Order: sequence, then structure tokens, then C-alpha cells
Amino acid sequence: MGKKFIVEIKDHCPSWNTLYAGKHWAVRKKMADEKHELVFWSVKASKRPKLPFKGVVVAFYEIWFKDKRRHDFDNLLLKMYNDGLVHAGVFDDDDSKHLVCGGIYPRTGMSEDKIIIRMEEI
Repeated sequence: MGKKFIVEIKDHCPSWNTLYAGKHWAVRKKMADEKHELVFWSVKASKRPKLPFKGVVVAFYEIWFKDKRRHDFDNLLLKMYNDGLVHAGVFDDDDSKHLVCGGIYPRTGMSEDKIIIRMEEI
């Protein structure tokens, strides 16, 4: 295994349902831009290895929710955070040549809303 990197993003992870619930494209674009910026600054504030990763990266997503309701892992909108990682220079692209998903783990009843992404070069 190669380089490892963990980034914590203090944000509430939206669902695909929320994104497409009658929202105008401009509202979705604004949301995406805000998420990209948030990820960018979260990466810059983290202790990180020399980036970008050059090999394939496996990412594990731990999604913290303050609420106690159940969340479908396949309905969590991680695309904007992956795009933000590209924007921050963590890897060159978020396609399958550069990034694979190792798992998505929603956690409910936590102390805060946040997304923890653990990445490892393979």
C-alpha cells in the first residue's frame, strides 16, 4: 500500500433526493461550488502527503449525522466532495482510473455533521 490521507469536512452530507427535489440548475450549481470550496479548504488545513496521488486511490467514506434517522448509503451525495478533492489537487480526476470506493459508512446520532474521507494509494 502507498500514501495515506484523511480529510475531515465539517458539513451535512446531502442526499440525491434533496438535490433533485425541484431545485433549479443554478441552485444545484451554487451548492456544488460551495462544496468544492469547502473541500478545498479542508484539504489545505489537513496534514497531507505530497499530492496529487499518482496511483489508484481507494476511498472510504464515513458520514456523520447528528440526527438519528436512518440514511441509505447509496443515496448520499458524495460526487460533489470527490469533485472538490480533484479541485484541491488530491488526485487528477475522480474517474475509475484514479479513484475507487472502498465503502460508504453512514453513522447516526453523532456529535456533529461531517464527512471523513480516508484515502490510500494502492
